[in-house]
Amino acid sequence: MNVRDALGPGGTLAARWPRFEFRREQLAMAEAVAQALAEGTHCLAEAGTGVGKTFAYLLPALLSRRDGGKVVLSTHTINLQEQLTQKDIPAIREALPDRPFRAAVLKGMGNYLCLQNADGAARLGLFEADDFQHLQEWAAVTATGDVSELGATFPGWSEVCASPDSCRRRECPYFDRCFLYQARRDAAAADVIVVNHALFFSDLALRALEAGSALLPDYDAVVFDEAHHLEDVASQTFGLAFSDFRVTALLSRLRRLRGVDLDLDLLNRLDAANRRLFGSLGVVRRQEFFLAEAVAAIGADEWAEWVQALANRLGEVQTGLARAARDVKDEMARARVEGYARTAGTLDEELRAICLNSDAGSFAWAEQSGERRRAQCVLHLTPTCVAGLLGPPLWEKVRTAVLTSATLATGGTFHYLRERLGVASGREVLVGSPFDYRTRALLYVAAHLEPPSESPSYQRAVVAEIRRLLEIARGRAFVLFTSYRALDRAYQEIAPDLPYPCLRQGQAPNAALLDQFRSTPDACLFGVQSFWEGVDVPGEQLSCVIIDRLPFAVPDHPVHRARVQAVQDAGGDWFNGYALPQAQIRLKQGFGRLIRTRSDRGVVCILDSRLARRAYGRSFIKSLPRCLVVSRIEEVGRFLWGAQKESR
Repeated sequence: MNVRDALGPGGTLAARWPRFEFRREQLAMAEAVAQALAEGTHCLAEAGTGVGKTFAYLLPALLSRRDGGKVVLSTHTINLQEQLTQKDIPAIREALPDRPFRAAVLKGMGNYLCLQNADGAARLGLFEADDFQHLQEWAAVTATGDVSELGATFPGWSEVCASPDSCRRRECPYFDRCFLYQARRDAAAADVIVVNHALFFSDLALRALEAGSALLPDYDAVVFDEAHHLEDVASQTFGLAFSDFRVTALLSRLRRLRGVDLDLDLLNRLDAANRRLFGSLGVVRRQEFFLAEAVAAIGADEWAEWVQALANRLGEVQTGLARAARDVKDEMARARVEGYARTAGTLDEELRAICLNSDAGSFAWAEQSGERRRAQCVLHLTPTCVAGLLGPPLWEKVRTAVLTSATLATGGTFHYLRERLGVASGREVLVGSPFDYRTRALLYVAAHLEPPSESPSYQRAVVAEIRRLLEIARGRAFVLFTSYRALDRAYQEIAPDLPYPCLRQGQAPNAALLDQFRSTPDACLFGVQSFWEGVDVPGEQLSCVIIDRLPFAVPDHPVHRARVQAVQDAGGDWFNGYALPQAQIRLKQGFGRLIRTRSDRGVVCILDSRLARRAYGRSFIKSLPRCLVVSRIEEVGRFLWGAQKESR
């Protein structure tokens, strides 16, 4: 059997499922993936909304699987991971009964309950009695130890989850019952392993660092769905992040320990060193900045002294905990204290690596958040370019890697993606959506507005435009912003007197907010980045998507500045080669929230006159599905009212 036999008209799936719909776009993608798997090469595949891309890579991956070979499916979001494991994989197993296969989900360590940590935390008095009883009752019945089963945030989960610092592997008395290692054994026995990008790249980084070490079993092929996130996830995985919160969290745990001989003065000195170092960063009055900017303002000698002081205190705490652990008689409690010692050592190493960095291929920066700048601060060490890091362990070593998303190509090519990720070779396939955007979607461009700025006149005009569009659409809208500041300003001015229910990102968890939007007639949801993608609201409930401005990266963000400089240093065009295609991909994601099924109909409104006034505006419009483009707001009402009449 080949993919045409399965997905083609009159094929296996059509015979088994009366409602199966043949889609030539799906078959084209599946055949390209099958050819890449057969040839042992890579494949870049953009598939528009409605193509059914999960079947287009799952089927060829299963049909071409060699004896004993494994396929890894990597996603960015939990939603897609659950779709694969709960819907798509069971459906294919049912459709192909003569092709049996085993599938397993493997998550990061922090998702699994560690029985040793739970036991040790209880013995050290780190839990309220009711919380520990609830945990014990769940631990007695769970088959997976997966935190998602708890259904809500469990207080103190970080104390009881598996972690590298506390894991004793085969020396642990709970090893035979370990949920993490059971999940890894299931993955080792599976033919298809579902993971997320973060775990995949953690495995890749570990393999590159320590020969013979791995988090995943060996595999022949990997499929990256939602592949437009790969650069960001790889940057985080191959980088470092050190926050003041990690130190205060460790201190909080240590101060609650019972029966452990700790130097409380040393803990106080660690607390003071942490506060002094991170408090000094308040001298920079921006949320994100290069660490070198803060060092210049503070003074290099003073900064080095404070870094050294914090690192030394962490090292002393590590030594003190290791010494104290030897006097703890209870094995489980002792193991927990030893884990805290390793955590202090890890923090010491990471702080020094970030603040004393001399690697020309990476840069150090900081971000501050909270009403008071000292509320939370994170120091980052980020690779300038991940392409070189991914080449040897991934593109050159893995037989076949498939990268797919609804938003990979820019300007009809994969050049941007190849440059950013270092994918030099491989097949390409670009298939559009089977949906009829020309009759089902309208793009409104607010060409009359002044270009985006911080001027009061511009802000007033945008708010007025959003209000008018929401009134025309009678709610039923997403209002998507590129910053929280813009969201807050618009929401505060519009929500109080708009005659439709208004929801705001941050009022509740995103999943709960989305459920509320779906169940509330004529609702308007004001959101930022996380609502630009991965959100599915079919039907009339979402008939209008309003985007406040083109989603260019924040120009003074350190990551953007460092990568722009790297492109320029290499003789490239930073705008057309980096900033523009990045923004085009983000806009395609936002546009994609509107039409989710063949029967959907609605309007996308972009309140950025640069689409009409700048030369590059045309390239943005060309990157979107072909639909009618208008610049008169009256056309929005005509289109939506017409849609309502047709639906009656």
